Amino acid sequence: MHHSPQRQKIGIGTKHEQFLYMRATPALSWRLDPDDSLSDWTLRVTSSENPTMGQRYMHQNKDSFTSLSRSPLKSALKTFFVHKIVLGVGPRKSEFFTRLFKKNLEDSRDDASSCSVSKNVTKIDLLPSAAARFPAMLDYVYAAPGAPLDINTNDAVAMRHLASSFGIKDLFNETTDFINADLNPETAPLYLMEARKFKNDKVANSAIQTIAKKFQTVKMIALSQIPPHYLLEIVQSENLDRKNSDLFSSKIAAYCRCRQEEITLPLLKGLMNAENAPVIAEDESLYFLHLLISLGGEEDNDEKNLFSRCMSQAPTYLTKARDAAQNQSEISKASYRQGRTSMEFYTNLPDRIKVHILEKATAICQEIDDGNKEIKPTIARGGMRAKKQVLRMKADMENMRSTYEKKVEYLQTRLQKKEEELLSASSSNVHA
Repeated sequence: MHHSPQRQKIGIGTKHEQFLYMRATPALSWRLDPDDSLSDWTLRVTSSENPTMGQRYMHQNKDSFTSLSRSPLKSALKTFFVHKIVLGVGPRKSEFFTRLFKKNLEDSRDDASSCSVSKNVTKIDLLPSAAARFPAMLDYVYAAPGAPLDINTNDAVAMRHLASSFGIKDLFNETTDFINADLNPETAPLYLMEARKFKNDKVANSAIQTIAKKFQTVKMIALSQIPPHYLLEIVQSENLDRKNSDLFSSKIAAYCRCRQEEITLPLLKGLMNAENAPVIAEDESLYFLHLLISLGGEEDNDEKNLFSRCMSQAPTYLTKARDAAQNQSEISKASYRQGRTSMEFYTNLPDRIKVHILEKATAICQEIDDGNKEIKPTIARGGMRAKKQVLRMKADMENMRSTYEKKVEYLQTRLQKKEEELLSASSSNVHA
């Protein structure tokens, strides 16, 4: 059978017209006016710090599908007019929405009255950072396969959480690949905090390992973002870089200064355990002593304890700190400020500790002074400076001894008065 030329021409023209029509069809989007896009489902998203929904919505009980959040709204409500065919059937479909829509369809077959517009609504409560990225998740689902993902370091964990929770496999794989490529010592602190928000142990553990391996090169601006109890996890990691004890203790000291109000005695001891910092950085010894005592730490002769490790370094640094604080013209401004600050830490220590440090520092200075008698003249200035240090420290010790004597005398006087009052009261009772 042969077709007429006219019929064949019409057939070809019809196919061509259909092809052009398909190419010209505008992309469907949840961002369009719901009346124009014929939206058939509504999502109402709120955010709170403690969302009532589970970590994986697809595993929720079937009865909770139509209203995932039963708690009062805790933030501004955002409404999204979506399409079941895109979220439940499309190439980037969500397993959660597929189950939700199928259940709704089954309910509508069982009871025609249940298929009302008012029931085509799902309420969702999310953490703030996840709620902020919810529109981006919808954009991804509506986009054609192969379209690039809008993602960055700040929102990667939130996007991965949404992908996992709503069962969007491609989005989960892409966000995971991005995090693996983007995770480094500078970004790891942010990933750690975000992962903890979403109880994502896998990303959190990867971030901890990344920071621990390169701990001594992590910049303080990044490290200071981490809460102390997270930092404790890092320094307890078997992957921690422990090559340089001085550098480690200096970094912890800088961190403690940044978040001093959050540091407790157990945290300080955990951060500065003997395995991580067998030797305290000399220029941080007085700071750590001051911090330890101010937090209620006690003196301890055990060489492994923080107090003893600080005391072994403090006498040597005291001589340098005094010199820096009193010779501003000969040193840099930074060294001068550090010397002044260290002397303030020393001044605020209990007298018994100051005496102990002074005694050792005096002995060290005396050794330097004695040793310089037979060395080159160019180094003799160090001996003169050490000699001055010895004299100053001896004077300090004499002043402290005098202060102690006055305190003892004062206390003895008060004790004697109390004894006299007690005897007088006892005598009065006897006569009575």
